[in-house]
Amino acid sequence: MSLPLVTGVILAGGASSRMGVDKAEVQIRGVRMLDHMRDILKHAGINHINVLGRPSEPGGIPDTEPHTGPAIGLWHYLRIQPENSRHLIVPVDMPNLDTAIINQLIEQRQWAYYNQNPLPLLAIASSETTTDRPLTIRALLQAHNAISLPLPESAKTVFANINTVSDLAKWQ
Repeated sequence: MSLPLVTGVILAGGASSRMGVDKAEVQIRGVRMLDHMRDILKHAGINHINVLGRPSEPGGIPDTEPHTGPAIGLWHYLRIQPENSRHLIVPVDMPNLDTAIINQLIEQRQWAYYNQNPLPLLAIASSETTTDRPLTIRALLQAHNAISLPLPESAKTVFANINTVSDLAKWQ
C-alpha cells in the first residue's frame, strides 16, 4: 500500500534556552540533530521537507513572528499551504521517531497526533487554518478536531525529546 503524499515539516526555530546551545546544531552520533530528523523523514518515504525557522537550510522557511513559539510558526506556515495539502509536523529534538509511528500518522485522513504527545502530528491545510491564532500546539489540534491515536506500549521512548544537556547525555 502506498502512503498518501505528505510534506515533512521540521520545527527548528526555537531558542533552545534549556539546552543552552542551538539544538538543531547539536551532534548526535556525529550528525546534526536537524540532519538526523531529515534522515528519519526520508527513511519514512517523505521526500519534500520544509524546515521552519531555518531560512538558510534547504527547504528552510523563516519564522514570521520570531520568539512566539512553534504553534504560531506552524499556524503561519499552514495558512499559506495549498488547500487539503498534508503535512507531517515533527520537532527537531525527537531523535527516536521511527517509520511505524510516522506512517500511522500519514495514513490518517484528518488532523492526528498520539495520546499525550502533541508532536509529531499530521496537519491538513485548509481555509479553517486562518482562524484564531493558537497559543499552543494543543490548541491548534483542538481547533482542528484532531484525532488522538493510541500510543503502542512499546513505543513510549519514541517521543523522548532532547531539551537539555542532561537529556542529551541520557540519550547518548
